[in-house]
Amino acid sequence: QVRIHMGCGNSSNKNIPDTIKDQPPVNDSQHVSFNEDVAQREHKNSMLEAIKNNDSKLLEIAIKHIKPWVNLLDQGKVQTAFHAAAYYNSHQCLNYLIDWTRKHEKKNLKPILNSPDHQGRSPAMVAAIRKSVEAFMEIVDSGLLNQEMRNADKLTVEDVCSRHSSRCYDYLQEYKLDEQLSNEADLEQKIEEERGKHLEQKIKNEDKEYHTEMNLLYNKLKALEEKEAKQRLEQEME
Repeated sequence: QVRIHMGCGNSSNKNIPDTIKDQPPVNDSQHVSFNEDVAQREHKNSMLEAIKNNDSKLLEIAIKHIKPWVNLLDQGKVQTAFHAAAYYNSHQCLNYLIDWTRKHEKKNLKPILNSPDHQGRSPAMVAAIRKSVEAFMEIVDSGLLNQEMRNADKLTVEDVCSRHSSRCYDYLQEYKLDEQLSNEADLEQKIEEERGKHLEQKIKNEDKEYHTEMNLLYNKLKALEEKEAKQRLEQEME
């Protein structure tokens, strides 16, 4: 049998396959959600690609759409741009990420830079495991490394370094020594400043006491002169 389609109603459907026409309509919110998810994934991929290539120029473009503390992986796993830069030893990108976050989220830079991934590892720990020495140095040199933080295995960054990277471990020890010497130097400077203040105050007190004694002596001499003058006057009157 030959089926004859009569041209009535909305003629715009005649070229649409039945498989599509039979699907339930998709509302605007579903379209927006889907498009947002796709765009978000593309931006994350662009950021990852820039980091893999250690390309700070591409990262500068990607960061306009994805903040560096956003999770770049699928659900169940966590990896920020900082973790990715540490993983790939992309030290130039890591330097850019630190500077960018210091400029835009300065008060949150330390917790962001030490945020844990899905295994409780900070970016510094990831760098040590991957032997990403330059990236590890960037994190340490920021002065914001949390050395007390522990991963899922209860290991600190020093423990991780000792197990995976002797160069990272040595660099961390040098940093800790410099930090200790710097703290001692600061303490000595504060002690000297306190000594200086104490000496200055002592001189002021001694100077004040000296002036007081001189005033007393002056008053005594003046009283003695007045007494002698009075005695001479009495003698002359006699």
